[in-house]
Amino acid sequence: MYGVLLISLPTGEQKILKAFSGLLNGDSLVEGWVPPIPGRDQVALHEASTL
Repeated sequence: MYGVLLISLPTGEQKILKAFSGLLNGDSLVEGWVPPIPGRDQVALHEASTL
């Protein structure tokens, strides 16, 4: 899943935040994209054990 958010700063400057879930081209850390949620590996372990 991909997400793109256009924001306006109080100065009027506009910025774009880009995020994705999972892997992008095999990587979870990609320059220019929001980093993954800290502790996500632990959450994934708990999710897997609830099935």
